Amino acid sequence: MSSVELVVRGLMDKLLDNQLREENLTLLRDVFGISIPSEALRGDLRDAVFGYVLGAVQSNFLTLFRTIFNRNPKREELKIAIDVYQKNITRIKNRIDETFTCDS
Repeated sequence: MSSVELVVRGLMDKLLDNQLREENLTLLRDVFGISIPSEALRGDLRDAVFGYVLGAVQSNFLTLFRTIFNRNPKREELKIAIDVYQKNITRIKNRIDETFTCDS
């Protein structure tokens, strides 16, 4: 495994951990809950939070990668990042579900 691959995997893991912190997900639940208050749209609310987490991780990954390496990631490096994300989809959805079932 190359040093760049290790950095990519480490960045993605750290970014995911940060986005999945209880306080972050609770804040997102509350913010999106204001804009989508209907109980009937709870699934849509979870999807909105999932989409936000995906976008935040992607954006932060690209920004940090450019800062560290002073270039855009290559196709292979993006594939590694996507692989890490895909392997964590169940974990992401479970954390969002946990947050939505907890009392705030």
